[in-house]
Amino acid sequence: MLSIIDLLGRPSQDAIAFLGPCWSDPNEEKEEGPDQRVYLEFREKGVSLILNEEATIFCIQLYGEGCAEDYSCFHGILLGGLQLSSGCAEVRGALGEPLSSAQGAAGKGLFGRCLYAWDKYEIDFCEYHFEYNESLDHLRLISIESAAIGGAGGLGLTDSQICTYTPMIPKF
Repeated sequence: MLSIIDLLGRPSQDAIAFLGPCWSDPNEEKEEGPDQRVYLEFREKGVSLILNEEATIFCIQLYGEGCAEDYSCFHGILLGGLQLSSGCAEVRGALGEPLSSAQGAAGKGLFGRCLYAWDKYEIDFCEYHFEYNESLDHLRLISIESAAIGGAGGLGLTDSQICTYTPMIPKF
C-alpha cells in the first residue's frame, strides 16, 4: 500500500494520481531567482508538496487545525501512531527527545507574527518538523523533508515510521 511518505523523491504526476486534483499547477512558470521550488496544494486533504527544480517531491507538509484557513486538516495516522490532534507531550512520548526545538513566542516570528513552538527529529534520512499551536495541545503543521531524494522504499523506513494516508470527506 502506498503511503504519503512514499511520495518523497517521486514526480508530481505520482502525487496527483495518489491524492487527486490539486489547486496549483505544477507546470506554471516559476519566478526568477534562486528559489525554483514549486508547491502542489491539495487543500481539501490538508497536504502541500514541495518540488525541487527537477520536479521531484522533496518535502511534504501536513496541515493541522487552524494552521491555514484555506486548508482542511490532514486526517491520517502518522509515525508512532500520532495524529495532527496530538500535542507536544504525545509527540515527545512517542518519539523521545527531539534533536532540536524552540519555544513559541508571540510577535517573535516573521513580520511580528507568532513564532510557534516546534520540535525537529531526524528519522532514517528524513527530517520531521512538528509545529504546535500556542497551547501545545495539538499540531499545526508537520513538514517531512527528504535528505536523500528517493522515496520511502529507498530510505529504509519501518512501518511504524511511515505516514499512512486516510482519505477524508471533502468539506462543501
